[in-house]
Parts: sequence; structure tokens; C-alpha cells
Amino acid sequence: MPIRPAKDGSKPNQRVDRAPSKPLRPRPARRGTAATFDRGPEKPKPAPKPPVPARPPEPEEEVLLKWSVHLARQNPRRTLLTALGVMGTLVVVLLAGLGLWWAIITLIIIIGSISAWIFPIHYVLTNKGIKQYNFLSREERSWLRFTDYVIYDDAVQVAYDQRTLRGRILKGLMLYFGPDNREQIIQVVKDNVVTEADLAALEDDEDDELEDDELDD
Repeated sequence: MPIRPAKDGSKPNQRVDRAPSKPLRPRPARRGTAATFDRGPEKPKPAPKPPVPARPPEPEEEVLLKWSVHLARQNPRRTLLTALGVMGTLVVVLLAGLGLWWAIITLIIIIGSISAWIFPIHYVLTNKGIKQYNFLSREERSWLRFTDYVIYDDAVQVAYDQRTLRGRILKGLMLYFGPDNREQIIQVVKDNVVTEADLAALEDDEDDELEDDELDD
């Protein structure tokens, strides 16, 4: 069978010269291996943060004074008048036809408002604040909440800051004296309540010290 010549004119079984192939591009390095290309300037390492100073440990709570007061037992005459007033209020509610439920609700409201008189009050004065509690309520306040105090015949009132809403509404706490601890209670209050007068005196002392230092210079 005759061999047909190729279309390009070359003879059969003759090597045909091919165009040179393009040079191969280097493959980028895989992750985890050394890179073969420039990564640019390295980012500066963040400066180490300064160590945070440790907070000084808070002082442990220490009980300075502890006592209980039962006002109803100490003032039997006032207690009798209070009881008569409560009974009269209930009678008026029943005669007005409001019913038994309204009488019970009225009694609960009255007892809640005079609970400090009916039930014994327990006080605990510590180096951190005042704790006051009875059968229906419990209050715990720091000494820093109070800015003044007023001494009465049967109690000392520690007052809230009158510039705040709480101070204008609640005024403060009444610390009723026990049978033999009046002077002790007053002394603890004086030692722990920083009044506006005390702050003003401290500022005057600091100003005097500054003036003395300037004169010495």
C-alpha cells in the first residue's frame, strides 16, 4: 500500500521540530514550609503590658457593737395608745361597709408601717457599716452612705446625703439606745461617720500645711 505524503510536505518517519516549551513557573511553598517569596516587612511585636498591681486585701469585718431594742416593751403607754389606734381604724373600715378583706389589708399595711415599734430591732455595728433587722425588714448600709448624725434623747439618727433622692425621702436610720449603751453607740457613730464639717476641717488643715510649706521655701 503506497504511503501518502504528509500535508505539510514532510516525509514520513521524519522527525518534526516542535516549538520550544515555556519555562515552568516555580510553585509557591505550601503552608507549614519555608516560603520562596518575600513576605514583606515583619509586623512589630506588641509591647508587653505592664503588670497590674495587686489590690490590697480588704479588712475583715469586725463587730464593734451589738444589741437589741424592743420599743413596745420599753414604752407600754405608747404601745397601748398604738393598739387602740389600730383597733379604731379597723372598726371604721368595717362600719364603712368595705368588708373583711379591706380590714385585713388595712391591718397588714398598719403592721408594716409600725413594725419597728411592734417587733424587736436588732443592731450590729461593724467597722464597715450598720446592720438593722427585725421580723419584717432587714437593712445593711455602709458608713460611707451617711454624711451626718443627730443625737436625740432615746436614739441617734445617722443621715443619708440630702443631695440624693434617697436622702431626701428616707432621711436615715434611727439607732435606738439600749438600757446601758448610749455613750458607746454615740462614740462608734462619731468615729465612723464623716460629716461635712469634718471634711471642711480637713481641707482647712491641708491649706494651712500648704501655706506653711510655702513660707518655709
